[in-house]
Amino acid sequence: EELADAGYVRGFPEDPLGGAFFVDATGRVQSTTLLDVLAVEQIRRLRVFIAAFRKEQGRWPASLEELADMGYVRSPPRHPNERKRFHYDPNTGELSDAPIAR
Repeated sequence: EELADAGYVRGFPEDPLGGAFFVDATGRVQSTTLLDVLAVEQIRRLRVFIAAFRKEQGRWPASLEELADMGYVRSPPRHPNERKRFHYDPNTGELSDAPIAR
């Protein structure tokens, strides 16, 4: 419906991979399926950096931003899907993604 409302399509297309399409804040059509794949890969890589931080610093990073501040990543990580965010627990080092409450 969102794509039709935005004038991109005449009807609401079905994602053949089971997700959904939406128009992001920049006006680009996105697939939740493809963004979820990107997020899984980004989480996998971030977990490696979080583990390296723990091994070298003797503690979990206080935040994902600290990974950037300490040079483990170039910039604070952003979720590829603007409708989700990374959830990081500095007490356990656990990283996941979660929908943004609207």
